[in-house]
Amino acid sequence: MIPTDIRAHFDVEFSVPDKASEIPDGYTPFFVLGGASSLKIEGAIDGEDIAFALTADETEELATGHYWYQVVAELEPESSSSSSAGATSRTFIAQGEIWVIGKITGAGAYDGRSVAKQLVDAIDAVMLNKATLDQQSYVIQSGSGSRSLVRCSVEELMELRKYYAAIVAAENRAANGGSLFKKHKFEFVAP
Repeated sequence: MIPTDIRAHFDVEFSVPDKASEIPDGYTPFFVLGGASSLKIEGAIDGEDIAFALTADETEELATGHYWYQVVAELEPESSSSSSAGATSRTFIAQGEIWVIGKITGAGAYDGRSVAKQLVDAIDAVMLNKATLDQQSYVIQSGSGSRSLVRCSVEELMELRKYYAAIVAAENRAANGGSLFKKHKFEFVAP
C-alpha cells in the first residue's frame, strides 16, 4: 500500500496492490511525486503488485509539505516500434496525495508543531502581550489585491483559541493511539 506520509532522508518501501496487470508488455512502472519538490522512481512488478523502493539519498532533498503522486507505466522511444519516433508512451495506473515530513538535520530552524498548535501558541502570545509583530498582524496577497488583519478583539481571539485548541487536542489523542474524535458517554435515566 502507498503510505499516507513518508519521511525525507529515510528509506521507504511500498507497493501498489493488484495493479501489475494494468501495465502493458514492455512498459516500465514509475512512481512520480510532485509538490514542493519532485521525484521519479522506477518500480518493479512483484506478482500482481507494483513494488517501489526509495532510498534515503533519493528522499533526502524532499521538503516538508503536501504532495501529489501518480503511478504510471512508460514505454521509452528506443524500444517502441511506433511511427511517432521520440515520443514516450505513457499509461496511467493510480494517483493520490501524500504528506512528506522533511528531514530535521541540516534543515536550519525546525518547527515540528502542527499549524493548529502554532496558531494556539500565537494566540497565547498575543493574550500574554508577548506577541511578535508578525503574530499581531498579517497581509494576504491575492490576484485581486491584498487584505490585511491587524488586530482581533479578545472575544474573537478566545473563540479562535477554543477552536484550534480542540484541533490540537484531537491531534494529540490521535498521536497517542486514541480516536481523532472525542468520545461521549450518555446515561439514560427514567423520568
